[in-house]
Amino acid sequence: MSSRKERGIAGDKTICLPIEEGVEYEDLVRSPKEYRAYLDKMREKYPEIFPEVMEKGYKLQGLVNSKRQKLTTRRIRLKSNKEAYQISTL
Repeated sequence: MSSRKERGIAGDKTICLPIEEGVEYEDLVRSPKEYRAYLDKMREKYPEIFPEVMEKGYKLQGLVNSKRQKLTTRRIRLKSNKEAYQISTL
């Protein structure tokens, strides 16, 4: 039987993305092009909430549906170190 990888604390790999007034989050999260543009805009505006190595590039990694929160979030994977992050909203 293979051993399971130990899970970290969920918050370690979660980025809480501020959603500006007038932005319809559900539409944004379903459009990769618009989501990436918004994420880059927020990264410029609030660099302190993003990992520093994100400037070396990232890929959108898919959607995660939370039944408990009734919310769809996106995952990204950093190009430099291959770490994955879930992007949540405030």
